[in-house]
Amino acid sequence: ALTSITVLERLNERITFLKTFNILNISTLIRYIPGNIWYIAGRVELFNKHKISRLASGISIFLEIAISLLAASSIFLFALLLGYDLLQISSFWVIPIIILIFIGMQPKIFNTCLNKIYKVIRKKDLQLNWKYENTLELYLLLLTHWIIQGLAFFFLVKSIYPTSYVSLIPFIGIYAIAWVLSFLTFISPGGLGIKEGIMVLFLQSFMPVDVAIVISLFSRIVTILHETL
Repeated sequence: ALTSITVLERLNERITFLKTFNILNISTLIRYIPGNIWYIAGRVELFNKHKISRLASGISIFLEIAISLLAASSIFLFALLLGYDLLQISSFWVIPIIILIFIGMQPKIFNTCLNKIYKVIRKKDLQLNWKYENTLELYLLLLTHWIIQGLAFFFLVKSIYPTSYVSLIPFIGIYAIAWVLSFLTFISPGGLGIKEGIMVLFLQSFMPVDVAIVISLFSRIVTILHETL
């Protein structure tokens, strides 16, 4: 909720924390309809009911998703950079990819992408002054979000299978990259099945496959309970 409020404030829109929290909770359930477009459209309409323009909420969702993907990916890449052996992925490629991520955070890129989308919809230019410090602020907020989520996942694993704290960073990275890849597969509702499969793929480096399957399924159950209660 904090990231949504932060972005909307940068776009000169105001909404309370409680209203934003309720909107995100409702729209989260929409994610289980196949196709991420319904999740995005649902959030836009819910914000519009609270007098937030569709344009502002659409831009905020685009920025949140784009920067969240960058933040989650960078955590996984950081685990590789530290030398953790995840599926024998070479750390040789990590540094150039991290550099590309920070290049991708340049405001000019976001402004250009949003302007092109706006021109297609409204047939005119969008005047958006999104600055690098805005991107960095949102990136740090979302990075913190993924670290907290990853910590929760690590302790969930630790409650089921004996796990050393040495595995903390790679487990946070595994959780983050599982979300990224499942989100990018638009067909699966809420990444159902995809996220669990990716988790098992990486977790098998740390535990037996059957244990990894149980953990991935239990993680999904906890996520659903968190989203619905």
